[in-house]
Amino acid sequence: MTKLNKTLMARILAGLLTLGPAWAMAQVSAPTPAPAAEEHEEEGMDGPPVAISTTAWEHRVRLATDNLNRGITDSLGPGIRLATAFTHQSGLVAELELGSVSRKIFTNGSGVALTLGGGWRGGNPEGWNYGIGAAYEYFPGTYFDAPLQLTFDQNTGEPQPFDFQRTKLDTGYALFELGYGPLRTRLLAVLTKHYRGTNSGMVCGTLSQGADPMAGLNCYANGPRNSRGSLLFDVDYKIPLNGNITTLNLHAGYQHVRNFSQMNFADIGIGVTHNWQGFEITAEAAKPFTRNRELFMVMDGDKVRRIDKPKFVVSVTKRF
Repeated sequence: MTKLNKTLMARILAGLLTLGPAWAMAQVSAPTPAPAAEEHEEEGMDGPPVAISTTAWEHRVRLATDNLNRGITDSLGPGIRLATAFTHQSGLVAELELGSVSRKIFTNGSGVALTLGGGWRGGNPEGWNYGIGAAYEYFPGTYFDAPLQLTFDQNTGEPQPFDFQRTKLDTGYALFELGYGPLRTRLLAVLTKHYRGTNSGMVCGTLSQGADPMAGLNCYANGPRNSRGSLLFDVDYKIPLNGNITTLNLHAGYQHVRNFSQMNFADIGIGVTHNWQGFEITAEAAKPFTRNRELFMVMDGDKVRRIDKPKFVVSVTKRF
């Protein structure tokens, strides 16, 4: 069989998201309704009007020993994330995040992931709250080339890949949230044709080079497919341990990749965040429960590395 380019192996992570980027709607406390103007005046204690802002900006820097998405590494080691978030008391929120990713995983790219998200949140942060929005992940320059179909030579019977196409990893999502106090549930639905590049070329091509090539042939037998309509579920719960100084973070997630059940998996995480001198220091353990190991391997020089191993991550976050 004609071997596919090794970039297919390096693209496996593209089928995974966590969306590890910290979405604005997940990070900004649900605001209470207020006038749409940027600011209004309220009488102060001594009588003169005092300007009360109805908007807020937050800037965030995060350094970590690994950038994870749904328990899968995006960075193959230490990474950074920079974010700017905007919130309005009417409920409107928006966030822009820039993060580092591994070029061994996100092949042909610049080593950067750019995420833009926005939407609306309402309700009571201490009680029921809800939100709706959209997000878009952009990976500058990242792509891979792979065949979407397979046929057999009439003379030799050997499989012959064809219909080679270039696939980018950029992905758009619709986002829905529902929470109660410290409990938050979130659903992401993939709107774009590919969920981080997941298609027949990536999944079937990789399986055909694995321990069981028949798995790849069976995958190709279903014809060319994409992953639009994939669903990502998350549940997070935060338990204060020492007022607001220390918090226990619990997480469970599941991704359902449309047309490619081989990419479906659950993930769990547990961590502790401690606030010290204006810094948030977090130590967390994460584990994904993947089904097909060959779909979660990446070429690193002349070595093949698993990207779905359980991870222990330490991070430091500063908000401005």
